[in-house]
Amino acid sequence: MTGDGVEFQDARPATPPKGTVVKVTLENGKAIQHIILDPQTLPVEVFPSSYHASPFGGFRIAADFLCQDNVHLYPGASTAYDPEKYGYEADAGGKGTISHIANHSALRLALADGTNGAKSRLRTHDHVRYQAGAATHVKMTIYSDAGTLYSVIRSSITGTVQETLIEQSAWSEVPSTIDVTKGNIYEIMYQWLGVGEVMYFVNGVLRNIVQNAGQFTAPYMKTANLPMSFEIVNDGSLQKIRFGQFDDNDGVFFEIRRSAGAGQFTNICSSARILNGMEYPTISFGYSRALTAVGATMVPLFSLRIKELFNGIPSRIQLLPTLFCLFAETREGGFALVENPTLTGATFVATSPSPAVEIDTAASAMSGGVELFRAGMGANTTEHFDLENIFTVAGSKIRKHAFSGVSDILTVGVMREGNQDFNPRATLNWREVR
Repeated sequence: MTGDGVEFQDARPATPPKGTVVKVTLENGKAIQHIILDPQTLPVEVFPSSYHASPFGGFRIAADFLCQDNVHLYPGASTAYDPEKYGYEADAGGKGTISHIANHSALRLALADGTNGAKSRLRTHDHVRYQAGAATHVKMTIYSDAGTLYSVIRSSITGTVQETLIEQSAWSEVPSTIDVTKGNIYEIMYQWLGVGEVMYFVNGVLRNIVQNAGQFTAPYMKTANLPMSFEIVNDGSLQKIRFGQFDDNDGVFFEIRRSAGAGQFTNICSSARILNGMEYPTISFGYSRALTAVGATMVPLFSLRIKELFNGIPSRIQLLPTLFCLFAETREGGFALVENPTLTGATFVATSPSPAVEIDTAASAMSGGVELFRAGMGANTTEHFDLENIFTVAGSKIRKHAFSGVSDILTVGVMREGNQDFNPRATLNWREVR
């Protein structure tokens, strides 16, 4: 290149040809590769921020798989929270409370004083099912009373529960002084893979990374199949406010510590996703039963629930009914799927084709519960109903309840539709997320 008799050297880098593999190093030190498809349209941003890369080093370009979406616009019918979504536990002395803050569309957990052992705890019934090789991403909007903020990993791999806390002033990426009394968006992106890394964000900024690979001779926590949890507890002289993905034994979360006393924090909303994840792998089963001479009162044809243990380990399996096949013999009849009815004389036994499920056929009557589906059938007709839009990973499902460990019950109820008894037969198929 020349100008006014002066020769210049073109310092622009040569455009890489199509098919060139370009290695890019991210802010968090990870290396990722790109293949140039069109040398004339290179990306403007080739160094994305840590927030736009998954913990496995890939660009976050695919849709995340939604596992939980927790908003609090409405209180529950008889409680401040939605009992279909959450379990709630407080101390017997009434020191712990939970309230719905309508103007904030939020839930507030509080303690009345500094009594040791006082607690107010909220936990989702659902466990986010870990996907190997895909990161879990938890988001929460929280504000609380003043205190010191920590990142925490809880682990029970030794047989006793241990916690690793890092105060925000010692965080690896951006040592911080977050004002926890203000509304902040707290996020955790983490690998499990037994020894993966855990990344903590506040307000979209990566603040702390805990590296576990090459550090231990065992996993850093026992499992990543965990619920979303929110709690405030008095533990001796300290009050601890915790929020994240954890149970009583394992998990990753934020913790705010302050002196024990009257205190509170507010949970506006939260979500859990699998980054670049996919539909959970499942195993399918089915069960069928018939009755004769069913009258005008709805009675249970059969019911199912999740076993307490699966191969000796507390079950975290979720059931997603998929197909409901019905036959009304002789006369018109009605069929219903009812969640958690009161059953008279139920005896659940391991007669299911699935080793994770128990079946009851002994109950003689049913009442209450939530009717999720109903169909009326003409005499001597058969029909098949797809249930996959009713039962979903992020919506209705059969699972065990937080804290109590009691399983949901799903009952097939039947009753005649006309003025004469009928003979019903029903088959229910379901998928199990294990």
